Amino acid sequence: MRIRLLAIVLGITGLAAAARADDSEAQGGTDVTYRHKGQFGIYSQLGIGFRFIARYDQNDFCGQAGKSVCTGSTPPWIELGLSYGATNALEIITDFRIGLSTDFKPDSSTADAPRQTVLAPGVKIYLDDEGSLKWFTTFQVAIDFTDYSASNVAKKVDVGERSVIGLLIDLHRTFGIYVHGGVTFGFIRWFRFEMDGGIGLQARFP
Repeated sequence: MRIRLLAIVLGITGLAAAARADDSEAQGGTDVTYRHKGQFGIYSQLGIGFRFIARYDQNDFCGQAGKSVCTGSTPPWIELGLSYGATNALEIITDFRIGLSTDFKPDSSTADAPRQTVLAPGVKIYLDDEGSLKWFTTFQVAIDFTDYSASNVAKKVDVGERSVIGLLIDLHRTFGIYVHGGVTFGFIRWFRFEMDGGIGLQARFP
């Protein structure tokens, strides 16, 4: 009886060990397909960009004195975000951007230079959710709260559209890194076209 019981216990233990060995997703690696439906995520991404601004009001300052159309680089920024996997191919996301350095203001202004503050809710779509290398795109509403009052800009909030193309490398079901490039169009404060790029990290649970 004891021998039979011992054989059963050893058999169950062996099956459990084999199941764990076959669970390649739990072990991690870059050649595994990871499913993210139902997972919550937190992420952080760094970036910098180049922008084109065409002002509506001639009294506004857009970064270059005496010009109605201004071009130049943006301050570097960090974005913190939350995500939820509605399906394996679709995530609901919200980004919050904070400028790592201040933005432009006229040399004659004594006010503090503004720092980028942008909230961008939207969705992320994985164009191919197979494998651990996944291309994705986003569609977001960019709500820009940056205070440009030092530049004589009356509108407190700008609203626009943001889209990103990126490549995610899933290192595990709970962790990945990605590179991204995006474009943003702003319409309310002035017409703004911005291109940016950067790198990010994402963690998911459970």
